[in-house]
Order: sequence, then structure tokens, then C-alpha cells
Amino acid sequence: MIAMSEVGGPPDLTKISALVVHGDAPEVCALAGRVSERGHEVRSVAGGAEALAALERRPARLLVVSSRLPDMDVLELCRSISTSERYGFVYVLLFADPRHEPSIIEAFDAGVADLLSTPVDDRTLDARLRAAARIIGFEQDLTTRAEQVLATNARIEAANRELETVNAQLSHMATTDELTGLPNRRTAMARLAEFWSFSSRHGVPLSCILFDIDRFKAFNDTYGHAVGDRVLRETAANLRRFARVEDVVTRIGGEEFLVLCPHTNADRAAEVAERHRRVIEAHQVHYEGGILRVCVSAGVAERGESMRGIDDLLAAADHALYGAKRSGRNRVCVDAQGGEATLPRIGKSLDDQSSSLEKSCILLLCDDGKDDPYVSLLERAGYEVSVSPARPSAIDALAVSPPQVVIACEPSEDGDVAATIRQLKANPAVQSIPVVLVGPRDPEESWSTILANGIEEYVSLPLRPQELLMRVRAMMMLNASRQMHVRSNEARAEQARMLTLVLEYTRALAIIDDLDTMLERTVAAVSELTFSRRVSIMLPDAEERYLKVASAVGIDPDVIEDTRIAVGSGIAGRVFVTRRSHVINTDGDAGDDQGAYTSRFYASVPMICGDELEGQPVVGVLNASNRFADRPFEPRELEAIDLISNIAAAAIHETQVRQARDESRNAAVAALAKLAAQRDGATGRHLDRVTEYCVVLAEKLRAMGRYTDEIDDTFIADLRKSVPLHDIGKVAVPDAILLKPGKLTPSELAIMRRHVDVGRETIQTLSMHASGVGFLAMAEDVVGGHHEWYDGTGYPNGLKGDDIPLSARIAAVADAYDAITSSRSYKDATPHDEAVALIRVRSSTQFDPAVVEAFFECRKQYSHLALSLRDDEADEDPALDRHVA
Repeated sequence: MIAMSEVGGPPDLTKISALVVHGDAPEVCALAGRVSERGHEVRSVAGGAEALAALERRPARLLVVSSRLPDMDVLELCRSISTSERYGFVYVLLFADPRHEPSIIEAFDAGVADLLSTPVDDRTLDARLRAAARIIGFEQDLTTRAEQVLATNARIEAANRELETVNAQLSHMATTDELTGLPNRRTAMARLAEFWSFSSRHGVPLSCILFDIDRFKAFNDTYGHAVGDRVLRETAANLRRFARVEDVVTRIGGEEFLVLCPHTNADRAAEVAERHRRVIEAHQVHYEGGILRVCVSAGVAERGESMRGIDDLLAAADHALYGAKRSGRNRVCVDAQGGEATLPRIGKSLDDQSSSLEKSCILLLCDDGKDDPYVSLLERAGYEVSVSPARPSAIDALAVSPPQVVIACEPSEDGDVAATIRQLKANPAVQSIPVVLVGPRDPEESWSTILANGIEEYVSLPLRPQELLMRVRAMMMLNASRQMHVRSNEARAEQARMLTLVLEYTRALAIIDDLDTMLERTVAAVSELTFSRRVSIMLPDAEERYLKVASAVGIDPDVIEDTRIAVGSGIAGRVFVTRRSHVINTDGDAGDDQGAYTSRFYASVPMICGDELEGQPVVGVLNASNRFADRPFEPRELEAIDLISNIAAAAIHETQVRQARDESRNAAVAALAKLAAQRDGATGRHLDRVTEYCVVLAEKLRAMGRYTDEIDDTFIADLRKSVPLHDIGKVAVPDAILLKPGKLTPSELAIMRRHVDVGRETIQTLSMHASGVGFLAMAEDVVGGHHEWYDGTGYPNGLKGDDIPLSARIAAVADAYDAITSSRSYKDATPHDEAVALIRVRSSTQFDPAVVEAFFECRKQYSHLALSLRDDEADEDPALDRHVA
């Protein structure tokens, strides 16, 4: 056995475990003794079966085998050993009898590593044994290292899994409050920074609410910390349970909770805070000794223009909280932007609410002469009253200017109140308007009308003014609640629409690998999401000096072609440099800087890969304008634009990086192809010519309707990249054979033909190490099949007809034409017409008849290409100057 003296060092050549299969050949028997004399462990057997049995009993690393065995073919023995994992690595040294020497190619394919021919002198034997020892040693060292690597990888994978689990736990612990399960202060500040950034960029409101449990220390001092912890947990649960979907509830320390309210102004945040305050006040905390009631004070603050960051916003909320505490606790105060904190008008009494409804409209359905007491009463209460007869025709005008409440007076002989109300409730545009019916005290007929027609309130006669006003106010509030519910449903429906579109967009983006398609899908998604008729994406040039429109909707193609904006100039150029959005959402936002925009409202957003605070690259600028109905952007639409821009930026950046990587790989592969061509002695533009010939042939075949199920744009693009590699395997052919001016001997021809296998193996290796390079699959077909003949007499596999890949059949004709019409060290160039004739003669034998037919159709293009792509030395070659008449 051979041991490595050190990691990566030279092998110990002192001892090899060898098995000699002599086949009763005296020379091989003598060779066994000579190997043993050199200090190696040698066993000898006569036949192949004995050799396999001996290897089963005890492995050997060197096998010296005679070319003739009594019981089996020697190549069959070699193939059995090399293809089986039972024997491990065995270095096979074939002792060949010149009279019965097998094919070198077949021997190597069967697993033979080296050949010896008689006579064998000592120097040759020693050299071959040293070479065998080195390879065996390196193989053993490689096996040992591979086992070590696998073991190390297994340990690393186990450690990584454990580390991921621990990291997940640590991440949860680092971002979550252990007692309440709410996000902790660290998370609260990170989310607030995100909301602040979005609010600053898009000009949307941002508020926060700071809650503090009143007299919490008394809970701990009186009832103990266990009860205090329960108070904290249940208060947190109530805040989370009754929070809006968009709000973020956090615990920032002690008895303080911070609620973040994006897209919310101070008045709306105060309403949210008041709702939370009431819920917490009404909640009962049960403990072993009884029931506790908890109250909270709250401070509300909204981001102001004078604020420099989140610390200023939190300070304002804290100032408002202090005002609530100072005003008696258990209340909400709003920061007055630098002034004293104020108590909001929340939870108004009925009289307070009536003041906000004083200008609400009421439709009075009443016959002439009976409306006076109602009109005077309602107008004195501050309502706007319009009067209409109780006729179904009165409902037609309601959809244009709907009232908040309809009052129907008692029916008369001429009026038809029931029919009028039925028509109102049957009209979807106005059916939600509450109806108050005024009728006689006896409710028999009136209640049946109420039940049949969906009337909301009933006031009996004789009329009591305060009762009517109370009913009207209640119906005003009911109508406002219904309208709010409708708007809420509409908002949710719009949110669902936008989320669906974003989901569909991200799903589509996941399977798109083409940059142009990706950009088109992005501008279409933004246009549909925001109802913008004009959307564009601008990307920088390689030096980031200019921005150009890469994809757009709603813009004239000539304008797209001519638009070029210097980075740092114009609206888009400044957005790209400053990484800040430029949004015009009101008439007062624009000022004098409208740029090239003609619409009232528009948004220009930087496309940033990830969080802008992390210094991620800006890949471009997304612009949206020309909104339908010329209306401003909703906050959720600006948020959708921001989301789409970030998603698209990451996808665009990844695609650009992948394209650059693929171009580098393609360049490296092309360089290998050039190297092979230069060793072949081929003229400098041989690869260019053969590539163009193949593309012309493929396009002609498609135009003729041949192989249309295979030939498409992708096929032609892959063909253009694959053909230059067709002779890459020639790098392994010795110069003495590759450049030999005369005819090759059979053994030299066999070695020459091995370049196909070497080339195919090279491509397979490239494919394994360059995953995602799609054209390499076709390159393997071209390399391995362009020497196959259509009648099955080619090499290396004797493929026939359509079993030969189409790309290889095309390359075969193109390569043959260029070889015939080009001069080499061993031949002169053949004229174009003779070359065409030679190829046509070989149709159906060497070449695919359909490909030859296409070749004949485009023979003039071949002649022109041969001239335009000729080498410098070809200028004097008359063979390329003859054109087809």
C-alpha cells in the first residue's frame, strides 16, 4: 500500500500491493518477479476469473495483466474492475503482445491506465512503476481527503442547523418582550424608523400613541409582582386584540406601551387611543383575591415638519402623555406641535354630536299643507330641510343629492307613502338612507308598514318635538355609521385587489429571467395598481452618467428613444442620486419644479434593493403619472408603488448580475474554443465563419418549414454560442498528429478521433461547474455529434439519421464547407462551386438531405460570408473569389 508522507506531499513509493494476471505468458510471469524484486507486494494468477476472486479476497492497487487470457477477454476483465465499486481504485497496466495488441482507444475506454510492450528494460519498468505509484498515492490521498471533507461537511451542516435554531430563538428573544409577547423596544424603534422613512418620502401622515398604566406601582406594592405581571399581560392582550390591522402594538418598558399608527393623523390616532382607553377601563382583571380595574393615560403625537427624527416624535408623545397624567389620568391628550397638550373632543354627548350634524340634510315626504310644523321644528334645530310630496317620483332625484334622513309624514288620501318608501328601499343607490315614519298612535297599520318596507324608526302622533329630534339625531348617526361601513368595505375591497395584483406580480416575477419582460411586467403592474396611464422605468447607463427609459406604458416610442436625463439633473436624476422619492400629491406641492410632467399629480420613486438605510444599490427610477380622473394618489397606492419598486429593484439587480456572470462565462468558453482552433492550425476566423454558416442554415431551414418544432429563436441563439466549441477537444491531441502534413496512420487517426470524447467530457465538466448556462447542453450535442454520418458510418457512436441531434447535423455541413474551402498545412483550398458539389454528393450518406437542401438554397450567402470573413492570407486565394452565378 502507499501512504502520503504528508498532506499534499509526494507519495511513498516503497511498496505497492500488486496483482499480476499472466495468462501463462512467460514475459508476464517474468515481469511479476521483476516487480517483486523492487520491493513491492506481488501476487500472481493465471486467468481473469482468478483475478476477480483474488481482488474480492484482498484488494490490490496495481493490476499487471497480459493482453491474452485463457478464460476471458482482457478488456472485459478491465471493464469489470473499472466499473465496479467493490474493488476500489485499481491502476491497470496492460502488458501488450504486439501480435495481439488491442485498440488503444478500446483499452483506455475499458479502464486501462498504461500500456507496456515487449521488450521492457529496467528503466522503462521503473518509470512506469513510479508513475503508477504516484497516481495510486494521489488517488488514495484524494479518497482520504474526500472522506474527511464529507465528515467535516456533515459536522458543519449539523452545527449550522443547531446554529439556525439558536439564532431563531435569539432573534425572537431579541425582538419580543418575554412577558407580554409583544414586540420589544428594539423592534418598536426599527418599525418606527421604517414608518418615518416612508412618511418622509411620500408625505403621508404618521402618528404614535404612548400608553402608560395609571398608578401601576400600587398594583405591585399592594398585590405583588405576580398580579402586576397579569395586569401587564392582559393590558397588552387588549391593546393587541382591538388594534387596527395597520397598527403596530409594542411594549417599550415597564408599564409603557407604544402603538405605531402609519397613514394616520393626530385626530384619528386620538380616536384610536380613546377606544383603547375605554376597552382597558371596562376590562376586569381577575386574581385570586378578587377583581381589579385598570386605567391608562395616553399621549398622541403626529410627525411634524419641524421634527428631525423619531426621537422628536417620541418626545412629543411623551409630552402629551405627561399632559394626560397632569390633567387627572385615565384620558387621552394630543401634542399641540410645540404648545400645551390638549384634550381631544372624543366620546361627545348627544348635544355635542348634534352640533356636528346641524347642517345635515333631511327630506320630508309630506303632502301640501301638512309640512309646516315639521319644517319649522327641524330648521330651528339647524337642519336643512327639503319637502317633496309622498309620491314614487320623488325618489328619482335622491341619487344626485341624497339626504341623510328621510321623514315620511302620516299618509293621506292622495299620498302613497308605502309605495314611495318601497321604491326608495329598492334603489341600491339610496336604500341605506334611514327612514323615520310619523303616524297615528294606534300602531296596527303603521307597524305592518314598518315591517314590510324596512322603515328604521317610528314616531307616533300627536307630535312631540323632542322625541322627533331625538329620533332624527339617532338616524343621522346610523346613516353616518352605514356610510363609514360602506367606505370601510370599499377600502377593504380595494386593498384585496391591490394585494392580489402584487401577489400575481411577484409570482410572475419568480419565473421571469428576461430583463425586458421583467420591466414590461413591472410597469404594467404599477399602471394597474395605481390607475396611472403613464408609467416608466428609467435605468442608468454602465457609467451611471445618464438615465434612459428602459420600459414604459403611455409614452410615445419616439419620446422613449430620445429621452436621456443626466444623473443628478431633472426630477428622475435627482431621485436617483438622493435616493428619496419626489411625490406631487396636492396642487401646492409642485411649486415651479414640474420637470417634464404635465399631469397635476405624479410620483418618482428610487428603485432600491432592500432597505434604503442599508446602503443598497439604486438600480433605477420608477415614475407614475396621468392618473385616471386626475386624482391624487391614495396612501396605500404610494405604499404599493414603493413595494413594487423594491421588489423589482431586487429582481433587476439579480438579473443584471446574472447576465454579467453569464457573459463572463461565455467569454471564457469562447476563449477555450479559440485556443483549440489555433492549435488545429485553423485560420484565424474559422470559428466565426462556421458559426455564421450554422446560423444561416438554421434560419433557412425554419423559413422552409423544416424542423419548426425545434428551431426557434432560443435554438438559434444557443447554436450561435455552441458551434464555436465544436472542436474544443483538439487541445488534447498531440501536435505531431494534429499538425501532421501527411496522411494519418490508423493508430494516429484513432487518437485524433478521441478529440470528440475529450471535447464532450470538457463540456460536461463546464456544465457541472457553470450551472444555468443553458447553451452547454446543445454544445455537448454539437461536439459529440458533428462527426456522425447520416447513414450511421460516422464516429464516435455510429448514430444514424434523426438520432443525430439537429444542431450537430447543421454543424457538420457548415464545418465541412469551411474545411473544404479553407487551406491547411496538409491541403489547399477548394473553390466554392466544387465545395457545393462535394457536399451535395454526400447528401444522405454523410449529411442530412434536408440540411443539404437548405445549404444549396443559401449557397450565395455562404460565398459572401466566406469573402467577408476570410483571413488575411486568404486575400490572395482565388478559391474564395468564385461566386455562384
